Amino acid sequence: MELLINFWEWTTPDMMRSLVNVLKVLVVCSFTTIIWALFIVLMRISKFFIFRWLAVSYIELFRGTPLIVQILIIFNYLPHFGIVLSSFQAAVLSLTLNAGGYLAESYRSGFQAVPLGQKEAALALGMSKIRAIIRVDVPVAFRIVMPAIGNIVVSILLTTPFIYLVGMGDLMMRANELMRLTLNWSVYAYITFIYIIVGLILTWFNYTLEKKMRLP
Repeated sequence: MELLINFWEWTTPDMMRSLVNVLKVLVVCSFTTIIWALFIVLMRISKFFIFRWLAVSYIELFRGTPLIVQILIIFNYLPHFGIVLSSFQAAVLSLTLNAGGYLAESYRSGFQAVPLGQKEAALALGMSKIRAIIRVDVPVAFRIVMPAIGNIVVSILLTTPFIYLVGMGDLMMRANELMRLTLNWSVYAYITFIYIIVGLILTWFNYTLEKKMRLP
């Protein structure tokens, strides 16, 4: 019973503002990651070596280094080159670049799974290679990797606690503040419950979208 009472006590305006910050970063990052990863995979499968090399280097760099290091470098070192970002911009950029490396590889698997006959048919109809990619490869690959996109979005949600490193007030930052003030650990159970609910909503939404877009 005490835990339930504490749950009610933790629902404060500051906590709700922290939740809004998390959701804003999640929504923007999900959109930018989907677009950015598509750009990277098109470079990855390009016939030009320099584009392929840049894409592979980016993917390996951001998949092979800790997210916390990436966030600190982007927020603290870019200003030395004249690039000053707000806390929100730094959070979105960091999470997008990190998640984009993983989603780009999922996209590549999707492109490789597109039936060769569909590509050849598009070319036989007179489409240019670029147009065939846009009209045939991208829509089919997107439907194939829909489950992976859902997983990436959920993983973005689970990396949002790192945004406190750039000064954004998120759920974890607020929970830590309340813990220091009250010495009551149930605040962590409270934010865990919030993450579970949001994660389940995202999973349900992705499953519903996946069923509608599933290939016959």
